[in-house]
Amino acid sequence: MRKKGAYRVCKDCGRTFVPKSKSNKFCFNAACRANRRKRYMDQYMRKWRDKHPSYWKTAEQREYLRKWREAHPGYFKNWRKANKRRLRAKAGR
Repeated sequence: MRKKGAYRVCKDCGRTFVPKSKSNKFCFNAACRANRRKRYMDQYMRKWRDKHPSYWKTAEQREYLRKWREAHPGYFKNWRKANKRRLRAKAGR
């Protein structure tokens, strides 16, 4: 017999599930796990941007970055292709 309140509702899909610990707020579906990671990273980056408002904001920094991107076309496209495993948190999009 389960304790009262042993079931939880997933914050992503709304289905009920049995949590493995008190802190589980998402079910164990792959899409829900990916969305949990995405939400965490969005929250983390929002806090980071608030904490570092001037990061890469000066005109000199933007110009440097623009020149670097022109000198290295396709770098980010190739990096993403080689590092698909790292981008699994964006699978929920």
